[in-house]
Amino acid sequence: TFHLREIFHLFLSSCYTGRRKPDPEAYRYALEITQRDLDEALFLDDRRENVESAARLGLRTLWVRDPDQIREELASAGIVAG
Repeated sequence: TFHLREIFHLFLSSCYTGRRKPDPEAYRYALEITQRDLDEALFLDDRRENVESAARLGLRTLWVRDPDQIREELASAGIVAG
């Protein structure tokens, strides 16, 4: 597993939002309910198609392929991981 709950405090799930990745509406909705702009957000996922869809929308993205490296990848992206 990626142990993301140790790093982030908010998760959005399609079972609650009714929107599924890679539909760009899922990302727009996440921005809307978190009151963030594209340049304030980072989308990360382990599925390439989801990362590519988010990038086409204009989100900064991170394709996470190795759960053991997630903190390093976040640090490389300029995100401080707790």
